[in-house]
Amino acid sequence: MRLFLSLLIFISPVNGFSQTVIAFGKTNSGVALTSSVVGVPVNAEKFVNLIQGSPYYNKAFFTGKIKLADETIYDSVRFRLNLVDNTLHYKNLEDDELEAVTPVKSVSFKEPGLKTETQFDYSAFIKTTSKIEPGWYQVLDMGIVTLYKQYFKTVNENKLYNAAVYEQTISTSIHYYILINRVFTPVNKIKELPDMLQNKKPELQEYINSKNLKGKSDTEYIELVAYYNALVR
Repeated sequence: MRLFLSLLIFISPVNGFSQTVIAFGKTNSGVALTSSVVGVPVNAEKFVNLIQGSPYYNKAFFTGKIKLADETIYDSVRFRLNLVDNTLHYKNLEDDELEAVTPVKSVSFKEPGLKTETQFDYSAFIKTTSKIEPGWYQVLDMGIVTLYKQYFKTVNENKLYNAAVYEQTISTSIHYYILINRVFTPVNKIKELPDMLQNKKPELQEYINSKNLKGKSDTEYIELVAYYNALVR
């Protein structure tokens, strides 16, 4: 399979040729970004028979930042996350959709209606001694405890009667995790958190009761973890 190499660098007259860029951006210090990302063409046929659900966090392409393993950041990149294959798809300047082969550590972007940036970390770069299922994890809150959310997507195929093709559907289930002291632990219910964070168990239990938290939304998990992080800060 042919590889496409996209470089984010200055357009240089040296040697008489220019480079293809995937985005323009600068670090906070104003230095131009100079790392490279290797991408391959996306398999457009994989979900051609999809009738329900989506493999992506969001079907639309966001404009945001991607951070590589060496901490280099690309800014103003158009991309979307495939949460079935756990891959990053980005657009180059020719508007081709490519799948990044170069390891990406994290991505961040602004979503309409949200005040804060949405951030996803890739499992291989989460600093933990625990075994983690490979994939992208959304960062919901950061502190002594980091709260993560996983969108676990399952593809189901149903063969139509007397037909050679399958109909595809994708379902999504939500899982929460906390990272503390390099231990990555699933949180099945919000009421489990006081026992998982023993040093502030009474305070967390009281907070759950006083706020009547049921764990039915991201907001409630974020609120409780943020409260814990404020207590131990």
